Amino acid sequence: MTTVTDNENQAFGTTGSDTSGGGRLSDVRAKASDSFAAARDRTSAAYGSVRERASDATRKTAQTIDTAPGAALIGGLALGALAAVLLPKTRKEEELLGTYGK
Repeated sequence: MTTVTDNENQAFGTTGSDTSGGGRLSDVRAKASDSFAAARDRTSAAYGSVRERASDATRKTAQTIDTAPGAALIGGLALGALAAVLLPKTRKEEELLGTYGK
C-alpha cells in the first residue's frame, strides 16, 4: 500500500532510505515554512501601517471640521449633489417627483 509519505518521496525524488533528515522534502518544507513566516510578518507590518494612516486621516479630518465647520458643510453638500447627479433615478423618485425631476 502506498502512503502519503511514499507519494511525497516519489514526487520530490527522495526515498525512504534517505538519511539526510528527509532530503529535498525536508528542504521544501523548511522553505515553505520560512516563506509563510515572512509573508505573515509582511502582512502584519502592512496592516499596522494602514491602520496608523487611517487613524491619522481620521484625526486630521476631525481637526479640519473643528477649525472650519462651514467649509466641511459646503464640501458635504457638494459631495451629496455630485452623488445625486451620478446615481440613476429610482422608480420611487419618479413616482413622487413626476415631471419635477426632468
